Parts: sequence; structure tokens; C-alpha cells
Amino acid sequence: MTTPGTEPTESAIREWLAERLAERLELASSEIGNGVPLEQYGLDSMAAFTLRGAIQDEFGIVMDLAAARKYSTLDALAGHLHDELRKAPPGGPR
Repeated sequence: MTTPGTEPTESAIREWLAERLAERLELASSEIGNGVPLEQYGLDSMAAFTLRGAIQDEFGIVMDLAAARKYSTLDALAGHLHDELRKAPPGGPR
């Protein structure tokens, strides 16, 4: 999703998150509501840990596991990741 020198939109990040969660939770991405708390889908600590690793691999953003609770919906998490990407210097650590 990320290409050097480009920043994904918040919408693209939200879609990417929905696809990762859908894979992990064995749902269609369309079944995951943007404003629904992720814990309602049964997002356990292992799934949160896996998602955290995927976020780090894809976007280079290191998140602690507490962020999954703080940004508990797709909208909130996508917004947070988008903000982090905008704050980071190009090519720099996030």
C-alpha cells in the first residue's frame, strides 16, 4: 500500500485495516463497521498483536498494544495512523 514519497489517504488506511481484520476474524471486510468498537467482533489480544505487527510492517509505525484500546474503531485507528504518517519526516522513523 505504501510507496516511497506517497502518503495513503485515511480512507485507504481504513480499507486496508478492514481487510486485515476481516482476514483475521474470518469475516467479509464489508461486515466490519467503521464506527463499531473492534472488541464487538471478538478482537482478542492475539489478533491485536497480529494487527500491530501488520501496521508496523506496512506503515513503519510502532504502536503499543494499548493503542488498540484507545483507538477502538476502524475510524479512530485509521485517523490515528494517518496523523502519525503526516507527522513523520519522509523516510524517517515513525
